[in-house]
Amino acid sequence: MLKTMLLIGCLCCSSWVVAADRALLIGIDMYDRDPRIPPLGGTVNDVRSMFQMLTDIAQYQTSEIATLTDAEATYANIIATFESWLINDTRPGDRVFLHYSGHGSQAPDDNGDEQDHLDEVLIPVDAYVDEDNVLRNAIRDDEIGHLLDQLSDRKVTLVIDSCFSGTITRAMGLKPDNGIRTPPALARLALSANVDPAAVEQHRQEPALLNNRPNHVIWTAVSSFQYALEDTTVNPRSGLFSNRFVRGISTPVADLNKDGHTTHLELHRWLTQESENYCAQTQCRLGLTPTLEIERSLQMSSVGQTLLGLTATKPPPLGDVAEGGLLTPAPNPDPDNTAGLQIKLEVLPGPNARLGQAVKFRISSNFDGYLLLLDLNPAQQLTQLFPNPLSERQGKGNRIFSNHPITVPDLTYGFEFTVQEPLGAGTLIALVTSDPVDLSDIASANRGLKPVPETEQTDYLLTIAERL
Repeated sequence: MLKTMLLIGCLCCSSWVVAADRALLIGIDMYDRDPRIPPLGGTVNDVRSMFQMLTDIAQYQTSEIATLTDAEATYANIIATFESWLINDTRPGDRVFLHYSGHGSQAPDDNGDEQDHLDEVLIPVDAYVDEDNVLRNAIRDDEIGHLLDQLSDRKVTLVIDSCFSGTITRAMGLKPDNGIRTPPALARLALSANVDPAAVEQHRQEPALLNNRPNHVIWTAVSSFQYALEDTTVNPRSGLFSNRFVRGISTPVADLNKDGHTTHLELHRWLTQESENYCAQTQCRLGLTPTLEIERSLQMSSVGQTLLGLTATKPPPLGDVAEGGLLTPAPNPDPDNTAGLQIKLEVLPGPNARLGQAVKFRISSNFDGYLLLLDLNPAQQLTQLFPNPLSERQGKGNRIFSNHPITVPDLTYGFEFTVQEPLGAGTLIALVTSDPVDLSDIASANRGLKPVPETEQTDYLLTIAERL
């Protein structure tokens, strides 16, 4: 009996697994394997600031965070630590945080899965170009994707502060020490591949390194054709994106609507504006466009909640989605410019209409642009008022011209809008963009003058917000 009891005890003990959250922070300044891959100046500082943010804000224990810096961050160590620390040491539902700060590049595709014949790659400390002009010890996007597939049931946040263009980023470029993270030697290597120029142009429009995965939130410093920069104006020096990412989470600067919660959409808008502001002050040839890949239903959720591993129990009210996704302004890069672009929205004959009274909406703009007019009534029914089938038949499309107001409905419509129940305060949303934004698949004229189905309303608004 005793032996049986002991055997059962051993079997039970062998199945005990203590689940735990895990973070892996990688930063490489001292590239010394190949002289064509120059050193960097801010990646180890990125690791320090990210470590502080995880312990202070995300409530990670120091024992749950692994770091690989400089000589530690070899190809073999990065892959092995990813597998043992992030995959093997976590269980479904655990939090996983991965941050990489260092060189990134493109290399000739090695398995034929890229239309442009280029793989995005991260550059470990022991990467080098061999005698056949082949980049060795680089971590390809296919490998990262395979590793992330093994974390499909974890709550993953991935932050990559490097570039995925035809050149690596964060090192050399226009002049010595200008903060661009890219060695020209690897740029030439990527460009020497058998690449179709048309495919490269298509690749330039790709938003990020990885396709979206459920429960995964993926941030990158720039789009797939841009250079990521180090901020040379701060001391200690750091990656521009990593610096702003930590600041946006650790302080309320990215809470654009000042409601006490910074959503993913707000943080992305703030990071984009900060990148544009920095780009306007330095030599930034291709722009800086941070990317965010996230389930659409999570865009309006709090970044802090995601980092804490919390999931919203119900979707936000449609009014909150409209406010946070469409009405929250981006930070004004030039607050002294008060003239700017102006839009005027009027309810005719007045905002306090009575039940059964006919009303019209008049929109005017002091610049030529493209108009989308939405009505969110007190019953939370969302209707696209413009463009609509009638405006399409008249050849108006969704254009609005400076100082030429548009009235919906006008006399050519042949009908009126009348105030109906439920009475109460609704929301009119007029969006005018100076540049054309393709909304044809989501906000086509054929959709106008009909309520958006309730099951589609949130996706409709968030899809529009993504493209603005």
